[in-house]
Amino acid sequence: MDLTLERKIRTGEQITYQYLENLSQHIVEFACTGNSGRSPLAEAFANDLILKYGLRDSHLTISSGTKRKAVLEDDPHIDFKLKIMKISLERGDVFSKELAKEAEAIVKNSVYVSLIQSQDNFSAKQYVDAIYILNTVDTLFKESMNYLMNEEHSFRAKAAKEFNLGIPIKQDGQQTQVCNQVNQIYALGDSNKADVERIYRDNAHQTEIYSLGIENTFAKPFDVYMEMTIDLRRKVSDIFETVVQEVR
Repeated sequence: MDLTLERKIRTGEQITYQYLENLSQHIVEFACTGNSGRSPLAEAFANDLILKYGLRDSHLTISSGTKRKAVLEDDPHIDFKLKIMKISLERGDVFSKELAKEAEAIVKNSVYVSLIQSQDNFSAKQYVDAIYILNTVDTLFKESMNYLMNEEHSFRAKAAKEFNLGIPIKQDGQQTQVCNQVNQIYALGDSNKADVERIYRDNAHQTEIYSLGIENTFAKPFDVYMEMTIDLRRKVSDIFETVVQEVR
């Protein structure tokens, strides 16, 4: 492993697909939905084991999100925004009282919001109302995502400390894409596996694709996140224990 790559791993820097082009290692990729919670944690667990077992010259792991672009980088569909707003309302600790009132009013008119998004014909007043509602949805969605993403990152940090993780978890993320340098992809959940199979559908490269059966814990309590982390760490360890036996 060259010094630049080892530095990236030890500092939690994003390892991009482009960076893999000139590497000879066996590359394992972990893919969740947004590349913000489960897969970066899996990547850090795996690369920590690679360094621990002295596999740095033969193996490398990266991570990605099968819907990162749609959910975190582009403007998401209004149905997704409403879903996040509903989760935030149910939680009761995301919005201020004033914002919670606005969110409740919007959620109760979700059918109306969907009609607005479909761009049906409206009167001038309805058009003004539509613009106001969509702008309010955007504001509430951003408020929700900022809160929940920061919470997820704090959970990641606590989990890393709990398990004495020797390297930092990356802060950036990337959209899952076809990469012929990747040998195996472990999708975190079954829906992520279906996404990866769709992305790789027309690609001739025979990348092995599996599911770890670990579903999304976004916006769930810390104890649920920790249960997921324990399961994830065990499964990642099992993968690399097998690798170690093969190398020996």
